[in-house]
Amino acid sequence: MDIEQLKNFLILAKLLHFSKAAEEICLSQSSLSKQIDKLEQECNVKFFDRTTRIVRLTPAGKEFCKYAKNIVDEVDKAKKQMREYTEMEQGIIVLGSFPIISHLGLTSLIADFHKAYPNIELKLREAESKTLLQLGKDREVDAAFIPIGNHTDDDSFFDFYPLIEDKLMLMTCKFHPLGNSHVISLSEASQEKFIFMTRNTFAHDICISACKSAGFEPKIVHESNNWDMISGLVGADLGISLVTSQVANAISERHNTEFIRLKENVNVTIALAIPKDVNTVRSVNAFKNFVLDWTKLAHTQRGTGLA
Repeated sequence: MDIEQLKNFLILAKLLHFSKAAEEICLSQSSLSKQIDKLEQECNVKFFDRTTRIVRLTPAGKEFCKYAKNIVDEVDKAKKQMREYTEMEQGIIVLGSFPIISHLGLTSLIADFHKAYPNIELKLREAESKTLLQLGKDREVDAAFIPIGNHTDDDSFFDFYPLIEDKLMLMTCKFHPLGNSHVISLSEASQEKFIFMTRNTFAHDICISACKSAGFEPKIVHESNNWDMISGLVGADLGISLVTSQVANAISERHNTEFIRLKENVNVTIALAIPKDVNTVRSVNAFKNFVLDWTKLAHTQRGTGLA
């Protein structure tokens, strides 16, 4: 008795037709018949009543189906588990990232992971945060770095691992009247023109939510998915924006911009998002653990930021 025999038995038990079962298995009808005969002889019981017209399971055959299915399922699980051990040492992880990953110091993390696991290939796929979550649902990315607010509607599908805690700041042109302030309430900017990230991003949603919490609907004059473009437009005094302190640190030397702290605590979390059904894959699990250990060490060595 072997696994292939059991699988073929189960197909015949499902179809109850020798020629159809043989065709599905890509085996001759006589070979399938011999396999079933051998299985019956080994167990010393008849599994099928066979006539020229019909094939029926005997009571023993029905009982044997349960055991055969359990055995086949367990062997498949064992093979899958062993493949995952192999994937620990080699494999491909498709990693999604949003456009400002380099501003957060996470490119160093990726380089360090490659050194630690040289046989695991990381394929980067850049997209906006909401698109990345959809790609995760479509099984096109295995993990993704994304910014999230205080909650997300995708908790049932993803596991989220917070990596970086950050706060929003106001970005203005150096010559803007608000640029002379050290700290302001966001409501003081209610009459200003705003430049935000595009609408398919959590960054956009977080900024809109912050403005509404401050009591106003922001007037958006430009949108972009590029922070350099946004800071350039702000530096040209075409509007103001809201950015995280990490991004502010990365672009503070360019574009004639000033960054002002907000009295309101608007928290933004950069998280590693992993689809729940992918989280058990050992190569992805190894990446997750590496990321969590790496960011914990970075927080200890450099304070709250990674950049």
